[in-house]
Amino acid sequence: QIYTFTRNFKTIKNVYCDNTFLSFILSFLKKTKKIKSFIYASHDWLPYHSQNKFWSLIGLKTFIYFDYFASVNSNYIFNHTKMVSDLRNNYWNNKFIDKSIHFKPNFHFDKNNLNTNKNKNQLCFLGLAKDYKGLEIIIRAIKDTDYFLVIAGMNNEITSDLEAFCERESLTHKLKVTGYIERDEMINIVRCSSIGFNITTEKSYTDIVLPSKFYDYILNFTPCIISNNQIISKEIVNNTKIGIAIESLNSDNVLKAIIKILDNYEFYQDKINKYSYSYQPTNIEKFFI
Repeated sequence: QIYTFTRNFKTIKNVYCDNTFLSFILSFLKKTKKIKSFIYASHDWLPYHSQNKFWSLIGLKTFIYFDYFASVNSNYIFNHTKMVSDLRNNYWNNKFIDKSIHFKPNFHFDKNNLNTNKNKNQLCFLGLAKDYKGLEIIIRAIKDTDYFLVIAGMNNEITSDLEAFCERESLTHKLKVTGYIERDEMINIVRCSSIGFNITTEKSYTDIVLPSKFYDYILNFTPCIISNNQIISKEIVNNTKIGIAIESLNSDNVLKAIIKILDNYEFYQDKINKYSYSYQPTNIEKFFI
């Protein structure tokens, strides 16, 4: 599709790509002078988390090779967090430090959701479930309350295991898994939910990035509860008070965090509103030729 598209033009001035593997293809186009300026926008730094599984290891090695090729051929490397930038530069011995930019995307905070009638009992997790234990802790936390959890994302082994757990514990009313839905439907669930969750119990490369679900929550004025190992998200949450980062991860602390947010809901939404004014996105146009 990329080659088909580029054939329509003699040359292309600017290309922005936020996928490491697609950037490999665009690097060839840059080398052949089909593209004049290429911005490689990297969300992740996979070597942060060592892999043991065979296919995960293959994916990691492939990522490193493609990342190097994209970094060499790009005009700029946009890093979504400073930690990703530092890890990449350390790994490549600062070879690309001069073209490395700490990039902050231009988000739209939907102020209409300040006045949205949220379902105070509806909690949500957005996206693909990857950490069973973290989600089980949430279910255990709300089992004797009126709260329920909606997982707005695809079915997989983890959601199946979680549904089986709820079945065994007579907690099926506490969990709803939507399966694949369009993004507009996912965002509508966030708008209607009182709190968004991102609780993980295992080390992951996502700890050093800003998961899209994190901003999907706050862009819709839905306070969040995250685990303390979400390094970058935790720093923002602790500095701005737009949610709660839990240090000791157990069901009692999760329930306390839920109650604290709901008892002070206007406070947390006001903090999100203040953050929306202080957030300064990167002006991407100044990097275009």
